[in-house]
Order: sequence, then C-alpha cells, then structure tokens
Amino acid sequence: MKYYTVPATYEMAVKMANLVRYSCLEAFDEVAGPGFMKANFPKLIYLTGNWEYRSSTSFILGTAEGGKKILLAGTNFIDRYLTSADAINTYYLKTVYHEFTHILNQTKPYSDDFKQITGTGYVADKWVNSPYVDENYCLEHGFITAYAQHSDVEDYAEMFATYITSTPEKWEGWMQIAEKAGQRKNLEAKLQNVRTYMNEYWKIDIDKLRKVYQRRENDIVNKKIVLTDISL
Repeated sequence: MKYYTVPATYEMAVKMANLVRYSCLEAFDEVAGPGFMKANFPKLIYLTGNWEYRSSTSFILGTAEGGKKILLAGTNFIDRYLTSADAINTYYLKTVYHEFTHILNQTKPYSDDFKQITGTGYVADKWVNSPYVDENYCLEHGFITAYAQHSDVEDYAEMFATYITSTPEKWEGWMQIAEKAGQRKNLEAKLQNVRTYMNEYWKIDIDKLRKVYQRRENDIVNKKIVLTDISL
C-alpha cells in the first residue's frame, strides 16, 4: 500500500517468466540438479508493471518475503533492456539472484563473520546519497555496490548476485579499484564467505554457476531464446 503501481501486461509477464526460467531456474538446475530449485525457489512470483518509487528517489526492483514469494517490478519495460547484458543485469536478472539469496539466507543463515568484515561501514538508507552512491566510493570502502552499504543482509545478497551476473573482466576491474584503497582483501573475504556458504549449505559451486549464467544470458541477448514462447 506504500506505492502507486500498475499491472504487468500479459505479454510482458510471459517474457519475464521466461527470463527468470531460463536465466535462473534452469541455470541452478544445470549446476545443482532440479531438486534444489523445487525445494527452495519460491512458488509465488508477483509482477508489477512499473518500478516502486521511494520518496528518496530510489526505486525498488524486487523484494523477497519469508522464503515464500518474490516480487519483481518494472515488467512492462522489459523490451527496453533486452539489448545488452548490462541492462538486463541492472534491472532484472541481478535482482532475481539478489532476492533468491535472501530466500536462501532466511532458510539457512550465513555466518556472523560476514557482518564483521566491514561492520562499521553500513549506512542504512543513506546509501542513496553522496558520497555513498558513487561506485568508486563503495569499492574503496569494501562494498561491491552502493546498495551493499545498506546492511549486512543486503551486502551479502549483493555479493552473490553481482558476482554471478558480472563477467570476470568486469569483476577484476572493480577489484583493482578496491585494491588501490586497500579494500580488495575485504571484498575477497566476503566473496569467500559466500562461496563457502553456498558450497557447504547448498552444494553449489558459484564459479560453475557463474559460467552457466553467463552463457545463458548471452543466449538471451543474442535472441537465441524466444521469450514469448509459452510452451513447456
């Protein structure tokens, strides 16, 4: 009840469903087997046509609740962002992985060690303001994105989702920026925490998942996948 939203159109909802299916559900199936997603991915996915805008000028791309449902916003704009991997990641696919990370964390909590790595750096809702919103600033303070500065919960989800949806070259570029400020070790410690958690609790190799995701995303960008197809 906090936002003015509009419905997702049927045509765009079909595309979003196929986008999630091919890039997320089937990617995890390929790495972890079909039983993992059947047991852990929420059975309810709510779609809205536009983004949910806050008074702070930021807007919500998606949310996850209680391990049971995910909301994805901006469905009616999907055609606008299918032309590049960066755009798809920014507005849709990174959000799906981010929110699913919350679902997994709600089921099996991650180690308290994670929140201690940059424990004094979290700024809650101030992350949308200067200087926190600047990409270099957050990297130079041990956070992979501006939103990661909100809280350890968001930091964790951003680490996993950003790693999976970013190419090795882009990731290394960020690490070099962080290294100049002496923060690369903190980001790598966070990533190792995520890697260990996903392997020990869920038997998932995040490096293998990353390769599978990158291949499937390229299929979408190169139009090898027909997102309007509703056949099973």
